[in-house]
Amino acid sequence: MTLEIPTPFAVGPVNLFLIDDDPLTLVDTGPNQATALADIASALAKVGRSLNEVGRIVVTHQHLDHAGLVGPLAAVSGAEVCAIAGLDAWLSDGPGGNLGDERFALEVLGGHGAPERLGILNEGARRGLEGFASSHAEVRALVDGGDLDFAGGALRVHHRPGHSPFDTILEDPEAGVLIAGDAIFAKHPAPILPSPPGVGMPADDPACSGLFAAARRTLTWLAASDAEVALVGHGEPVGDPGRVARERLREGEQRAERVLAELTGAGATTAWELTRRLHLRWSLRQPFHALCPTLECLDLLREGGVVFEEEHDGVRWFACA
Repeated sequence: MTLEIPTPFAVGPVNLFLIDDDPLTLVDTGPNQATALADIASALAKVGRSLNEVGRIVVTHQHLDHAGLVGPLAAVSGAEVCAIAGLDAWLSDGPGGNLGDERFALEVLGGHGAPERLGILNEGARRGLEGFASSHAEVRALVDGGDLDFAGGALRVHHRPGHSPFDTILEDPEAGVLIAGDAIFAKHPAPILPSPPGVGMPADDPACSGLFAAARRTLTWLAASDAEVALVGHGEPVGDPGRVARERLREGEQRAERVLAELTGAGATTAWELTRRLHLRWSLRQPFHALCPTLECLDLLREGGVVFEEEHDGVRWFACA
């Protein structure tokens, strides 16, 4: 059962999922604000349930619209909180983890040539967002490939990084249903938003390129899936997620070809300059969100051996091989 909860963010409302079994389980939480708690209580009341009946909360990933309310929601309901191994530690200091993500975004912007004023703009747009986070110390760590048990059966747990380092997909193989968080969407690619090195990914795995490669592996995994539907964190369910994932992989290759054409004409340049040329309006409104798709394309091109990267005075430059 889908519970659509408003958020104050540009992404719009977030979908939470109520699994009406024993224990009564809520997947994701919405942001840390009183209105979200009231909205969840109201949505539960409409289906004859209440907050104190929720016995378990599962968090698919760390972003504020999905995990922000975890502390208050667990305190009010008394529910057990579950999250993939690694995310349990992150949730023990949600505001601190969110601040770490924001600081890393500024480092990435500067390291790829964005002007300082845009870093300040990005920081200003994000300032105070840690207030939409919360913490919860007692989190049961879920294991990739393990089961989440219910009285009426079990869901298979899959750690499939991509949109974030912690992305977790719950699978009901018999019903052909995935609860996929933000791993895939029906109408557009899921943004890939890296976290600092070691957060949700192996410590020796480069934070950006490691997550971009992981995102391609996740789409490849989804492309091979025979699931009938994926319930996702925003917007409508994704019918035939395998087909949609194959489309997303092709679209990624096409975007990379456009970046390569731009790079060929520009010569050696920075990822930010490429972003500015390709996404001018978006780059000014949401600098980090605009830069990441360019970095994703450059990572794919570098993996294919057609682009190389060098660093000069702390800024990375790209050129055709």
